[in-house]
Amino acid sequence: MRAIEAAAGLAYWMGDLLTARRRYQETLAISQQSGDRAGEANALYNMSLTYLFMSSRDLAKGGEAAQGALERFKGVGDRAGEARALWSLSNWAQATAQPDSLARTRDFGEQALRLFIELDDPFMTGWALYTLAQGEFLDGGDLDRVPALLGRALRIFAQAEDVSGYTLVVDGLAGHAMRVGDMRRSARLSGAVAALERQSGTGLNPVNREHMGFDPSSLRTDPLLAEEWEQGEQMPLADVIAFAMAGLEGSPVR
Repeated sequence: MRAIEAAAGLAYWMGDLLTARRRYQETLAISQQSGDRAGEANALYNMSLTYLFMSSRDLAKGGEAAQGALERFKGVGDRAGEARALWSLSNWAQATAQPDSLARTRDFGEQALRLFIELDDPFMTGWALYTLAQGEFLDGGDLDRVPALLGRALRIFAQAEDVSGYTLVVDGLAGHAMRVGDMRRSARLSGAVAALERQSGTGLNPVNREHMGFDPSSLRTDPLLAEEWEQGEQMPLADVIAFAMAGLEGSPVR
């Protein structure tokens, strides 16, 4: 089961979510056959993300799997698993794009964040911060919160040298820069992300960009911005992180 889960994880991070889902379904079947309630909860949690992060989302199944995972994690007393399921529900809430999506995204996300911090889980703390930042792109959200939230996440992923993590976070900062009208910064960050995607194989940005209403492709072909994009592609990783962090240090998270 663990080997299949690892194969699913590789497919997931490369953006092949259909393959990931099939593998996670295999782990669910194994855990159910063996009476492993903790394994069943984990499989449902993993499956929920494959429903939520595809362009052809199935939000009903994603929310159902996340809720099922939450109930089972609580049943076996797994607080780390409970936090992960709450984080998945935060992603589900923002994807539903309902009038109360922002409130539910914040509620689930902040519950998850508190648990991750309490449990000293920096990896998932970074992802909870990222999801909370994405939630602020919803109607009625507070875009002023985004740089500080993403800045905290970026520091975590940079310290851990988690390439997939900071590839998505830097892309989020590029989307924010575009939304606030700083097109030169957005172009340079987007060029850096393009290089990181090629180097790492991370393939999850497209769905996140859809949520943010962010399409960086026009920046690459704009005669006024193409040079910024090219400079971003050529930047060493340390310079990418430093440029992305510029102006974020010390920003309060409200």
